[in-house]
Amino acid sequence: MKYVANLIGYKDLVQIAKQYDINAIYTKQAGEVLANELEADLAALWSSLTTNSVGDTATVLSDAEIRQAIEKLATANYDLTECAFFFHSYIFWLQLGAISKYYDQSSFGPANNAGLVATGNFGSVSAERALRGNLYGVPVYVTSNVVSGLQTYRNLLLHKSCFGFAIQTMGGGKIRVKSADWLANLGMLTVIDIIYGVKVLREPGGVVINGSNSFIGS
Repeated sequence: MKYVANLIGYKDLVQIAKQYDINAIYTKQAGEVLANELEADLAALWSSLTTNSVGDTATVLSDAEIRQAIEKLATANYDLTECAFFFHSYIFWLQLGAISKYYDQSSFGPANNAGLVATGNFGSVSAERALRGNLYGVPVYVTSNVVSGLQTYRNLLLHKSCFGFAIQTMGGGKIRVKSADWLANLGMLTVIDIIYGVKVLREPGGVVINGSNSFIGS
């Protein structure tokens, strides 16, 4: 169980609430904090993936590592339309972003000149959280929750069956919001909480893509 608590003084509520629903603003921010905690715990499961990995501490990610990661799941007959990449922002912007094949409009592939990789920031960017486009038809997500250890970012390629999580927050929602007057501090106390667990469900359905956290692609 994790939670975020906000205590807003009555004076602030009276003065600011004329223009803003400050309690709703803080509640939204707290919900984002808790969602980030869940994402971080899922990313930490990388250490349980032992079947598939590419790269090492000295690797500056190239297109070769991307294709090697995809090949591992493709050879194991995982549906690539149900997979996604998860890269640290450092890797995305400073290593993958330096691969000309991913941004050069003159790069074309065999399928209707559409190319194996989408050009121009990896294709259309969605409003979906952290989605930055596609590589070889596989969605690319960027998050700072990708784990860094031993000078290496543990980026991931995952089939949807690899990791799982369950939420059992009281009330049946993803998060619970409870507010009450807190007379001891002359304010409104709001607590936002979540109860969840994470687990590796299908270990061969994930690939750890190791990339150096100290080298920049050129």
